Amino acid sequence: MVNLVSKITLLLCGLACYFPYIVVGSATESDLQPAALICGLLFVCISTPNLSRVSRPKIEWVTLILLFIPACYALAKLALDSSFTTRSAAYYLSLPVFFIVGSELLRRNLLTPTILFTVSIIWLSSGLIQKYFDPTFGYGLMHAPRTTPNRGVVSLAAEPSFYAIQCLMLMMANSLTTRKTSGLTRKAFNLSTLTELILIFQIIFLARSFFGVLLLLIFLLVRMFISIPFKAAFLSLIFLLVFGVTGQDLSDLVLQKLPEGRIFSLISRASKEPLDILITDQSAGERLTDIVLSFYSFAEEPILNPGRGTLDWRSYVAEHMGNFDYLNFSAGGERIMSGLGAAAFELGTIGCLILLAFLLPLVTFDKRAQVIMLALILSLLAAIQLSLPLVGVLVGATLVSRRQRSPLYAE
Repeated sequence: MVNLVSKITLLLCGLACYFPYIVVGSATESDLQPAALICGLLFVCISTPNLSRVSRPKIEWVTLILLFIPACYALAKLALDSSFTTRSAAYYLSLPVFFIVGSELLRRNLLTPTILFTVSIIWLSSGLIQKYFDPTFGYGLMHAPRTTPNRGVVSLAAEPSFYAIQCLMLMMANSLTTRKTSGLTRKAFNLSTLTELILIFQIIFLARSFFGVLLLLIFLLVRMFISIPFKAAFLSLIFLLVFGVTGQDLSDLVLQKLPEGRIFSLISRASKEPLDILITDQSAGERLTDIVLSFYSFAEEPILNPGRGTLDWRSYVAEHMGNFDYLNFSAGGERIMSGLGAAAFELGTIGCLILLAFLLPLVTFDKRAQVIMLALILSLLAAIQLSLPLVGVLVGATLVSRRQRSPLYAE
C-alpha cells in the first residue's frame, strides 16, 4: 500500500514539475505554484525508508548534503529572523526535495523521450492557440499571467520569459534521454530530436523572449564546445570570430528581414552593440543589477557571511548602485532574479554551497552531464530561480543518469 501511494505521489509531483505554473486548489501570490513542492515533500516523507535502502554513490550523497545544508539554514532563519519569509524558506527547501524527485523520476522511467515529447506538445498546443486563435486561452489555469502585444505568448506559464525558461529546462532534461548507446532505439532518438526542435521553435517564435533566446544560445554553444574535440571547437571559435569581423554586411541583411517584435528588435540591437542592451534595456538592466549587486554583497564579507535575509534587498540596491557606472536600472522586484545571486545575498557563505553542489558533476561525469550542469549554472546566474522544480530535478537526474539500470540509459 505504501509503495502504491509513493508511486502515485511521485507521478503527481512529476506532473506538477512539468507544469509548475498551473494552479491547483487556491492560488498563491507566487507565479510558481506550490503543488510540486507539496507533492515532493509528501513523496520524500512516505518513501524515506525505501529511499535510504537505495544504493547511491558518494557523489550523490555529497551533493544532497550540500543542497540540504542551505535548506536547513533557511528554515533556521525563518524561525529566528522575522525578515525571512516562509516563501523564502520554501525557495531553498525545494532544491534537495526536487533533487530526490529527479533521481527517482529517472530511475523509475518517468523521465523518458515519450513523456517529454508529450509534455512539449501540450506546451506547444497552448502556445499556438494563444498566438493564432485566443490570446487568453488557459489564463484561468495560472496566477496573474501577463504579456504585451509586442511580446510573445505565455502558454502555460505566467509570462513569456518563464515560458521560454521552462522550454529550456525541458530541453536539458531531453538531452538526458538521447544517450548514444546500444540500448537507445532509433525511434526514441528521433523522438528526442523532434522534441528538441519543438522546444526551440517555442522559445524563438512563441515565447519570443530575448533572455530565453540568449540562454538557448548559451546552452547550444556549451554543448557544441564540450561535445566536440578540442581542435574542432578551436576552429569553430576562429570561424565565429572571423565571421563576426567580415560578415557584418550579411548579418545586416539577415537582421533587416526579422519580423517585428521586442525580441527581434533586441536581437538586432545586440548584434550591433551587445553591451548597449545591458545598459539601455530595462529588463536586461534589472537582471544585470541583480547579478552584480547580489555577488557584490557577498564579496564585501566573503568569509563567514551570514547573509542579509530578504527584506533589505531594494534598500541595498539603492545604497550601492552608485558604485557601478553601468548599472542604470534598479531592482525590478522584491526577489533577486539571479538564482545563485539570491543564495549568495540571502544566505551568504552557506548559500554558496549550492554553487559547489552544481559544480561537482563538472569534474566527475561525462561530457553530457558537464553540458547540462555548466549551462544550468550560467542560466542560474542570469534569470532562473532556484525554486523552479526542473532545476533540482535536472541535478538529481544528471547524477543518476550514468548508472541508470534501465536499457534506455545503459552505458
